[in-house]
Amino acid sequence: DIILTNSSGVHASNMAEHVLACMLAFARRLPKLLALQQEHAWNGKRVIGVFELSGQSVMLTGLGDIGQAVAKRVRAFDMHTIGVRRHSSLPRPDHIETMLGMDRFHEALGNAHHVVNSLPFTPATARMFDEDAFAAMRPGTMFYNVGRGRTVDHDALIRALRSGRLGGAALDVTDPEPLPANSPLWDMDNVIITQHTAGRTPHMWDRVFRLIETNLERYNAGDRMVNVVDIQEGY
Repeated sequence: DIILTNSSGVHASNMAEHVLACMLAFARRLPKLLALQQEHAWNGKRVIGVFELSGQSVMLTGLGDIGQAVAKRVRAFDMHTIGVRRHSSLPRPDHIETMLGMDRFHEALGNAHHVVNSLPFTPATARMFDEDAFAAMRPGTMFYNVGRGRTVDHDALIRALRSGRLGGAALDVTDPEPLPANSPLWDMDNVIITQHTAGRTPHMWDRVFRLIETNLERYNAGDRMVNVVDIQEGY
């Protein structure tokens, strides 16, 4: 009879901004430009593959607070949004243009230029992004993981990056964590690794403490608390 709650929602805006920062970094090839800066080399002709976000499609896997916050921001860049979740019969969230169920997961992967993973880790999501998932993506797709590292098969991820199936990957989370020093992901020029920092901003703690205060007030009043965890679902 223990009520368990979580801090869902406190990371929505900061992690959405993080995803957008990585998208823009890939679009403008900032990692390569920064590497040239370190070399003191004025040679923009070495930077190829620049693209525009406008008109491209973003697939949001996991439509909790983070996924919906990402959708809101990318719509401001005139990007198309595809949402995928288990309960596709629920009302379509704002800023999601196309809503699909998990039974159409691979179909959605093939229609996206960018795939954002903000899934929680549960038995149902373990290694959801596997060899078949990456094979279903269009060549050059950009992949972003701000959910949990164990939702991705990292051996399959590395193969997809090396083959060109993935144009790049921005990884805030990995499996395992910390990422071993000998992982080939560290040295790939199409990978951005941010060491599980996407949620860390000063304002996050303000939201955490407000949530705790709200739940204490609700508990004392006998009201339903916010973000009650469904033990069967795992989140």
